[in-house]
Amino acid sequence: MAVRRPLVLVAGRKKELPVSDTIAWELLSSLPVYVDAWGSINPSSKADVSALTNLPTQTGDFLVSKVSSIIGVGISGGRNGGLANYASNGIGDVGIFVEHAGGRVRLRPDGRLSAIGELIASTTGLTWSGNTCYHAGNHGNTGDPHTQYYPKPTGTSAQFLRGDGVPASDIAGDFRVGGATPLFGSGRELVVSAGISGDNIAHLSLQGSRTTAVGSFAVVNYYHQATRVAALAGFRDGADDAGGFQIVTKAAGVSTAVALQVGGDRHWRPGTDNVQNVGAPVARIKEVFAGASAINTSDARHKTQVRAFTNQEIAAAIALGDELGVYQWLEAIDAKGEIEARLHPGMTVQRAIEVMESHGLDPMRYAFICYDEWPEVPEILNCWSFQPRVVDDFGDLVREQVDAGVEVVQEYRAAGDLYSFRMALLLAFIAAGERAARLAALANIEARLAAAELALGLGA
Repeated sequence: MAVRRPLVLVAGRKKELPVSDTIAWELLSSLPVYVDAWGSINPSSKADVSALTNLPTQTGDFLVSKVSSIIGVGISGGRNGGLANYASNGIGDVGIFVEHAGGRVRLRPDGRLSAIGELIASTTGLTWSGNTCYHAGNHGNTGDPHTQYYPKPTGTSAQFLRGDGVPASDIAGDFRVGGATPLFGSGRELVVSAGISGDNIAHLSLQGSRTTAVGSFAVVNYYHQATRVAALAGFRDGADDAGGFQIVTKAAGVSTAVALQVGGDRHWRPGTDNVQNVGAPVARIKEVFAGASAINTSDARHKTQVRAFTNQEIAAAIALGDELGVYQWLEAIDAKGEIEARLHPGMTVQRAIEVMESHGLDPMRYAFICYDEWPEVPEILNCWSFQPRVVDDFGDLVREQVDAGVEVVQEYRAAGDLYSFRMALLLAFIAAGERAARLAALANIEARLAAAELALGLGA
């Protein structure tokens, strides 16, 4: 190419500079600028150029230098700042970005559009692949370590270094392992993912030790605000190689307590003897499948003296026996039809109450009659709106996409009430009446036979 005198702007005007016989370049007022030899800008003399080290020697090299002084090259862009792009033989792409926001310089070895292995330098520190590796501090302070680097963790609690380089023992956001994605749209969550296909198993393991015969060694606690209200715990069940699982809950105004245990023998047992129920009037267990009948405590040491039935009770028991019949459940008829719905022997609680009252008895004093009522419970929903996936200008992920959704926190329940029987007690009451009726009938027959024998002169 022809050697031209370089054109530079001085005070807003073009000015020609002399060119040495060893420098060939072309400097145009418009971009791009092509250098097909090697070139340098503003050496004070030819001797200065020859005295420099690491001079460019290949076609296309370009040198900006000034001996014993400060020299600079400015690159300016309109959006984020400047960009310098590098390639080898026209192949590959290494980008250096300069951003105005935060005063950041970003080096991308995998290409200007990829954040893999990205190194970011800013006024607050140095970050590599999203991990803080250097944190700017006050050079005037000394300590262990230097405050310019990571602060030294203190105390004996387990700590890690947050993104701002501060030691902490808590995580202020979601934490996901194994490439997991958020499963809920609100709150904070810990997700351990082994994928959504194949035979991969996700594990979350807790390991502890207990030297006493029985006691918890691994616990997951649940807090509402600042109060521990529930827990799931593994416990040692008598031996080092025997353990079980227990659920801990808390009622209002009392301390937490074990609600349910599954021991090493695989038996289910409540946390407190003779206190907890299975099911509730508004949340009933449909059916219980068992290999044997229920066992009920009937120890004389826990009961008053057993008295005889009164005449009113016997009369009411006999009358209740007369009320026994056959019925069908309305829900079963709706689901199966009247022909397929099964037949059940028994009666209704409302009719039993009427019979008891007709004989001057208070039906609610007898344990075979039950009545429960409950208030209305409103539906509570946790709703969240759609949030699009957000990336920055360089393609870095800022936030995953979150689809709009609704989570039912509390289901609606209408106010209501329910009458129920303790059927075994009802049948025992009726059986006592039936026995009394049989004995009375037998006594009547024996009296009539005695009278007949006396009339016939057959008596002794």
